[in-house]
Amino acid sequence: MNKDRKLVIACGNSLRQDDGAGLLLAAGLAGYWQARGLLADHVQTQQLVPELALAIAKPAVAEVWFVDCRVARAEDDRGLALQPVLTGTPSPALGHQLAPATLLWYARELFDKRSPAEQPVGWQLTIPGFAFGHGETLSPTCQAILDDALRQFQIGCGPFALTGWEERHRA
Repeated sequence: MNKDRKLVIACGNSLRQDDGAGLLLAAGLAGYWQARGLLADHVQTQQLVPELALAIAKPAVAEVWFVDCRVARAEDDRGLALQPVLTGTPSPALGHQLAPATLLWYARELFDKRSPAEQPVGWQLTIPGFAFGHGETLSPTCQAILDDALRQFQIGCGPFALTGWEERHRA
């Protein structure tokens, strides 16, 4: 089986202003890969739930991208953030949502029979949010960051280059 599919899991609430930015960013990311002829599935959810482990464990999935909005650390927090999702033994969730690492662990331990070297790689891509009240409109700052990211995807700049990941992690 061809193991090169990307699974983009968008997390957010489009009725809570900037919390919906992750949903829009994820759609743009999936579109970026699809426009280049790559296989990318796109799933939207308001929170990470155990059932997503089934989609992650599919044999064709090579990468899982968790895309979400984060609370901006400061007014000048203007960039996308990218980090790998490490799959150690997670601590149990106390609330009603799971961490990306927990979902990858569930997929591996409960459903995925591939060897550790064949397990999907996890990434978390976040966009800063500034307003989380009721409403379907993004804050002007978050909208500008999203618009810039989507423009970059359209001209062929992928998530690693867009976040500066490659420059910061060269050996």
